[in-house]
Amino acid sequence: MHETTRNYLIERAKIYRQEAQRAIELFVSDEEYRAQLIEKTIIKSCRSELENKLQGLDTNDYYKLLGEMDLFLNSPNTLFERLDWVRINCRIYIDSATKC
Repeated sequence: MHETTRNYLIERAKIYRQEAQRAIELFVSDEEYRAQLIEKTIIKSCRSELENKLQGLDTNDYYKLLGEMDLFLNSPNTLFERLDWVRINCRIYIDSATKC
């Protein structure tokens, strides 16, 4: 994968991770409505990226993460579980992508 693309995808994953962390902090501070708004923004952004995939590049792991994220964010799990999943799996992607 081209270095610029790899760095861009890592930065995108960091944004998802940071936003999930911010929403979790709001959730535990009894600001569930604001946490839900952040989750909706994550979902919208994730779907937009899936619709506008970068073509011709080895980005399978990143788009696999987004596909799984889209499915999990629409699951019947609790808000906290969904946000925690995003945070953890983005961290896993970041760790694996930076080792390459």
